[in-house]
Amino acid sequence: MPPALGGVHLQLHWKEHELRTYRPNHTAVSVRDMNASLDFYGALGFKVVNRTTFDGEELVHIQLGEYLLELFAFRKNAGQPPLQLGYGNGPESLGVKHLAFATDDIHAALVDLKERGLADDSISVEGEAEGKVQWFFITDPDGMWVEIIQEDRFPVYAAPWPGM
Repeated sequence: MPPALGGVHLQLHWKEHELRTYRPNHTAVSVRDMNASLDFYGALGFKVVNRTTFDGEELVHIQLGEYLLELFAFRKNAGQPPLQLGYGNGPESLGVKHLAFATDDIHAALVDLKERGLADDSISVEGEAEGKVQWFFITDPDGMWVEIIQEDRFPVYAAPWPGM
C-alpha cells in the first residue's frame, strides 16, 4: 500500500519525473542561554550571521561553512535544567539524535576541545578498527549531544570540504 499522508494515499512516481534537488539549509535549536550556546558553537568555528529579537525573545543564525544553525532563546527556557539524554540521544529511538561536525584530525580535535573546556578526560575517540570512521561525543550547554567525526568511508566526506 502506498504511504498515507493526512488520510490521502500518495502514489510516488519518482522514477518517472525529474527530481528536484535540495540542499541543507539550517537546523533549529532552542537554547536556555544564548551567550553560553554562542560560546560553545563559536569554539567549533561558527560565526554569527544574523541576530534578531522579537517580543523580547532572541533568534540568532550562526554559520559554519555552508551550514547554518538557528538558535532560539525563549525566556521560559532560561531556568530549565539541561536535557538528560542517553549517549548520542539513544540511536534506537525515533527522532533527531544529535548534530555532527566533521574534522580531518579527530585526535587533534579532541585535544583542542579539552583545552577549551568543552570535553573532559572521560571522553575518548571511538570507531572502527580499520580507522575509516572515528568519533566522539560532547554535549552543548543544554545537554544536546554533538558528535565530532572523522569520516573516510565515502568520497562525499573527503576533505577539503566546500566553503571551508
